[in-house]
Amino acid sequence: MSTTVAKIAETLDLNETELINKSLHEFLERKLSYLEAEIFKMRLKYNIESAKDMEDLFKRGEIDEEDSWEDFFKLDHLEYKLRELQEALKEL
Repeated sequence: MSTTVAKIAETLDLNETELINKSLHEFLERKLSYLEAEIFKMRLKYNIESAKDMEDLFKRGEIDEEDSWEDFFKLDHLEYKLRELQEALKEL
């Protein structure tokens, strides 16, 4: 792989570290966009701002857990992954 990275870096007139950092940055940005879109869909579906809001709806009995519990866990996981990737992006 190192030779491939070196060849691509040379073609793009970058050093290998720059290429790897730029590639990682772009990859993380795309993943963040995907996560943000998925979170946005869930927020629209339930008219909420976060998994915490959805949990509050469960507690108040405003939505049925049986039909939406999986969505709650999915949203919670997506928000967690979003925070992780945002932190990773800051480190680049």
